[in-house]
Amino acid sequence: MSSDRFSGPTSLRKGQACIYCRRRKMRCDGARPVCGQCRKGQRSEDCEYTDRQGQSRMEALEDSIARLKARIHELENPVAPKEEAVVLHQPYVGSASGLRPTLTGPSPGARYAVTSTSPVEPPQDIVSTLLDNFFEHALTFGFFLSVSNFRASALLPYPMGDLRRPLSSLMTIVYFFGSLLSDNPVWQARSSEYLAQALESTGSSSLAGSHPHKVLHTIQAEVLLANYLLSAGRLLEGRYHISTAMSLCVGSGLNKIHSPNLLLMIDTSNGLFPQASGPSEVGERIMAWWVTLSLDQSWAAAFEVNSYNDPIIAETETPWPLRTEDYIRGQLIPNAPRSTLTVQGFLDGDNRDGSIQSSPLELAAKASLLWKQAHLLKEAAAVTNIASVSAATRDRIDELLAILNATHDRNPSDAPAFSLLLARGLAHAALISLICLRSSGVENLEKVMNSSLAILEIIGKLEPQNKYINPLFTVFNQHLTESTFYFR
Repeated sequence: MSSDRFSGPTSLRKGQACIYCRRRKMRCDGARPVCGQCRKGQRSEDCEYTDRQGQSRMEALEDSIARLKARIHELENPVAPKEEAVVLHQPYVGSASGLRPTLTGPSPGARYAVTSTSPVEPPQDIVSTLLDNFFEHALTFGFFLSVSNFRASALLPYPMGDLRRPLSSLMTIVYFFGSLLSDNPVWQARSSEYLAQALESTGSSSLAGSHPHKVLHTIQAEVLLANYLLSAGRLLEGRYHISTAMSLCVGSGLNKIHSPNLLLMIDTSNGLFPQASGPSEVGERIMAWWVTLSLDQSWAAAFEVNSYNDPIIAETETPWPLRTEDYIRGQLIPNAPRSTLTVQGFLDGDNRDGSIQSSPLELAAKASLLWKQAHLLKEAAAVTNIASVSAATRDRIDELLAILNATHDRNPSDAPAFSLLLARGLAHAALISLICLRSSGVENLEKVMNSSLAILEIIGKLEPQNKYINPLFTVFNQHLTESTFYFR
């Protein structure tokens, strides 16, 4: 049996391998400054050793955690003898990356000049250009707001912060993407300024004002930031912003929109949202939940970690998302019968409510849920019999792949087509995870190889067409390697 994971020269003494190879249990040759495994995998920026002079990134992170714990202890024990003050630093200054970026942007290690005031807003004609740059890829970044309504309010002749325009923190992250994707080097250089301001202003500070859409716009900003940070390899920060977006969704009840029509008639009971002005605004709130949930479930499965809160997610009552044009036409819920508990009903197979008419977002959300379900089964397999649940999950995956395979391929740069390709990739990743969990054998190996080839085909379709490739496809590649090794 031969494998790159176990190839290489003589073994190094314990502790001499690079951090990346040690964590992946890969044979490291100890070459400096970049070992053979990391050089072959084109991740030279991730190859580091703990015995070099100075701190590794992981040691720096551990040191930061220790300092935060010390500061918490100091605040919780004000009467304790005063020791040397613990100085905290802006967490987004000098952040380190974890993976090779898939979207070229400001260096994660760069120091940004963060000021207390917003960056000077671009001239009106430049604003329009930056918006065009952003909207070309907006849906692939997780943009769920109405494009036409957002553009109209963004171009109003009022200063940033005016309640008639989008929330300032959201405008800033949109300017970041627009400048980052610009062909003009002058505006590309401005992207680091907008990113720094977005990282500083998004979160609790953006919820403090009186903007009527502050909650929804903050969720949107968190989703956009999470997608960029994950793409740039800043995984810990990306997961943080996903968790924040999920907390805001659950805290504001976006997972419990059982009767969307009510949003057109009354304000929400908790006062977090104004009365919806029309079906499009209701659609934005429904889509906000499913975009955020898909992001959370996909990356929880990719990292093989717990998601936001599995019981809360299972009790989702919000109907599956429709296409944007459906909401514009006034439709609020799918035509097919649906369970009261949308997610749990889908996983249990209570309603076969999926069809080729389902929206790309619905299919992507279902695929992400199934991938996460496969991960949960992997955890449960060690302590209980999962045969029946595993078989039911396999049925859901097969049904979903049948729907996705029936959809017609379109230009991959088209946002709905991109979402369908992503959904197909997620479904194949779920199938691979589930098969590797259950058993090996020639038949299962053939299925794993077919799903692996399908994912590689999807990546091949996307790469020539898009400046931005969803970082999940990088994770897919890693899972393909591991699944192939499983059957050797």
